[in-house]
Amino acid sequence: GVSAELLQNSDFSKPLSSKPGWSLYGKHNTSSVTEIETQDGMASLHVIDKDDAGEIGVVQTAPAEAGLTYQAEVHLQASRPFSTKGAFLQMRFLPSQKYAQAGLENTTYITPESSWQKVALLATAPKDTTQVQVYVYTQGKEQPDFYVKRVSLKSGFPPPEPSTIPDPIPPQY
Repeated sequence: GVSAELLQNSDFSKPLSSKPGWSLYGKHNTSSVTEIETQDGMASLHVIDKDDAGEIGVVQTAPAEAGLTYQAEVHLQASRPFSTKGAFLQMRFLPSQKYAQAGLENTTYITPESSWQKVALLATAPKDTTQVQVYVYTQGKEQPDFYVKRVSLKSGFPPPEPSTIPDPIPPQY
């Protein structure tokens, strides 16, 4: 069956600095910030990228086992229309550096703000895997601004279907 939550502080209820847990990723400065904000007693991670070159975000490393299929999932919310373009969820296996990644740009901006959307990734750990890293980060020219309520990582899923193109079927007359 599916495992328990593999990430620490997956709901950002503790400070980002609490260990074990998240590390800041990329180039943070006064204009690009990743911080926890609390609204109505619920914490969320606010990622604000005002730099058109750097990458920012958070990363966490967890133990992983070769051959298991992992699902990383992020619950997020755009802070304005299209403000998740340039944001990504990535699951990277170590030491192979093989990774799966999903763009978060299809998150629609919905009011009221209480609506959170999920983006999930499924990948099977390669044979030498000892650890898995989960990143929620921004890259490129876009300047995303969004909230993350939870980042989840669990194992024990059925492997993803291989994305193969089926053989063409000859027409039947």
